[in-house]
Amino acid sequence: MTAADEKPHLSKLEQQAIRNRYKHEAALAVRAARGQKIPARPLAMERKKVVHTKTGLDWLRDKQRLDAKQFRAGRTYGTLYRAAILPDGARLRSCLDDTPRGSGPGAGLPTRLVATEWLAESRLRLDAVRAAMGRHPGLIQACDLICGQGLTPRDISPIQREAEQIETGLRIALDLAYGWFTTAGWPE
Repeated sequence: MTAADEKPHLSKLEQQAIRNRYKHEAALAVRAARGQKIPARPLAMERKKVVHTKTGLDWLRDKQRLDAKQFRAGRTYGTLYRAAILPDGARLRSCLDDTPRGSGPGAGLPTRLVATEWLAESRLRLDAVRAAMGRHPGLIQACDLICGQGLTPRDISPIQREAEQIETGLRIALDLAYGWFTTAGWPE
């Protein structure tokens, strides 16, 4: 019995393994002919996987699925969301000297008090933006997950139709948020 006679009886996985082994041996032969060093481990293990991580907002903007005002509203919402989820009394740590200086509204106040006021103000503004969205749970969840946590619509749902619905809801929510931000005059 020849090797050709045995091949049809092999499973598809076994046939693929044989093809891969031949490809690997051929690649090693080419490297040897060129005078290159032959690695001790398989060629596939030599490649380093480079992962470029983008936030959901950046990904949607790069795909031109969000316009500039929606992107800006999403960034602002994300900043408010991340500040609002900090626990009460959380210390904002920094290697910079964050002592208030000058004659502004924070001058002379302890840093912890200024940070606590900032957290409280962020929570109030986030609540106002959510009220502008009609407190719709789908719109709020889309903003929280994509703008606040940096997920993409496909991270939230691997089903194409659901991901598109989440993306549509996000665009509506960001339009409403942008409207609130511009009427409130915030951010300057």
